[in-house]
Amino acid sequence: MGVIASLYEDEYRPEFGHVVIRDAGDGAGDVRAGLLARDAGGLAGTVARAGAGWLELHAGEDRQRVRIEAHDRAPEPESAGWLDVLETPYRSLTGLLGFTTTTGGPARTGIELGAGPGDYRVRVCRRPAGDEGGHWIVRVWPASPVIRPRWLVRAPDRAGETSASGPRAVRVDDDVFALVSWSPGGRLVTTIARLAGEALVEPGVIAAVLSDAAAANLRVQGDVTDAAAPLELVGVDRNRPGAPVAHSLELPTGDPPRLGYLVGGDITLPRSGAPAVIGRSPLPIVDAMVETAAGVIVLGGVLQPSGDRDNRAALVRWDGGDVELSPDAHDLQISRDGTVCAIYQPTIGDLVLIDLRDGSRETLPLGAGDDELRITGVTADTVWFEGREPMRWSAGDPAPVPAGELPPTSGWDGPNTPRHPHYPARGARRSCGGSGRPAGLSIQDQDGWRRHQLPAGLGDVVDHRLAPLWEDPGHVLLAPRAAGFPSLLLRFDVVGGGYEIAAADLPANLLVWPWPHRPERTRRP
Repeated sequence: MGVIASLYEDEYRPEFGHVVIRDAGDGAGDVRAGLLARDAGGLAGTVARAGAGWLELHAGEDRQRVRIEAHDRAPEPESAGWLDVLETPYRSLTGLLGFTTTTGGPARTGIELGAGPGDYRVRVCRRPAGDEGGHWIVRVWPASPVIRPRWLVRAPDRAGETSASGPRAVRVDDDVFALVSWSPGGRLVTTIARLAGEALVEPGVIAAVLSDAAAANLRVQGDVTDAAAPLELVGVDRNRPGAPVAHSLELPTGDPPRLGYLVGGDITLPRSGAPAVIGRSPLPIVDAMVETAAGVIVLGGVLQPSGDRDNRAALVRWDGGDVELSPDAHDLQISRDGTVCAIYQPTIGDLVLIDLRDGSRETLPLGAGDDELRITGVTADTVWFEGREPMRWSAGDPAPVPAGELPPTSGWDGPNTPRHPHYPARGARRSCGGSGRPAGLSIQDQDGWRRHQLPAGLGDVVDHRLAPLWEDPGHVLLAPRAAGFPSLLLRFDVVGGGYEIAAADLPANLLVWPWPHRPERTRRP
């Protein structure tokens, strides 16, 4: 089939000399990318450098002509005429790719890569445009397992230059960092001769890079004067130079998250004590998922041609089918028994109460445009919400009335303490540096507040994008945020004090938020 989608920009204006291509969608930045983060190592290298959700081309200041092509398989080898050809892995977090700028954040619009979030291979081709700047083609296709970057054609002016003291690296240090960052655990055992072959430069240029390893964000063990001698290269996050790398964390690996999770579009939850796929997400961008009595609600959206992203809600039923709940879910709450949800739709201008078991719904017209309205509670037939004042509306009533009572605690938020296994640990807090207290994690469990130490090698930081979440009354899931730990979830035993790895490759925002009142973990309605 070949090319399945393309995007062309004939007058791209580089910011700080870079053409920047990134994942499109709000989820593009929600990942602890470690050495594959955009700011972990050097800039764009001699030609380009890629990581988790980003690709930068070293272009200069002139206007550039750039075409992005999504392929369903590896394209044919390039014909003559290109001054630079580089292949690099690329990890897409949303399955959507588009143009942005150095300071512009995620792309606002883009093309679908065809295989959703996951690992891809990118071939970057460059030649002068003739009048000004350069002409680029960026070909992207699904590729697993990950294979390190490789330079297939390299222009002489990008291979290094000679000074009075000998060969001098010209941004080749970024290229070497790219080779290391894409190696398992940020660790590469190699030789200077092998690196020179992969990067298409002279061994002397590689030796010059490794002789000043700190400038290349590397730790080097071995003899850098012998091109054939074995070397161990370890990547260092330039923002946290003292942090350990991933392979230095020694923790046992336990069961996968028992709350359910999304990988490759498949929603997996425990059935009869074992993980099982219950269906696929109908939305390409997923912000959150929550379990209900009728299935799993997926909150996210679809990128529009205008660059805007809608906010949709869909239900993936236990039989694997799915149904759209709302094209404009600004706010959503679920009843404590998991059978009913309330959704506010500001663009449409109404509040809707949906029975998740049979799909029936009741609607209250409110008028469009009130983005501040917030749903505070829901039962089988009544919704509590706040705008200018607390209000309550019951199905069948023509209008809401002032709320004369507090809304019920919903199954979405839950209280601070784990009276039930599946309430979120809202009392968990991140440690603050310089507070005078020992590094660790404060959690409110059945016995009150306790302070727990994090594993050695993690420092004292827990990622704020995933508030620690009770998996059962004695275990909490949490996500560390440290260099070299991409998408790592830990399980903490609040009684015994031990940690284990629950997932080493799962973005935290793809956990299924649990239904608090499920009677048994392995039983389904």
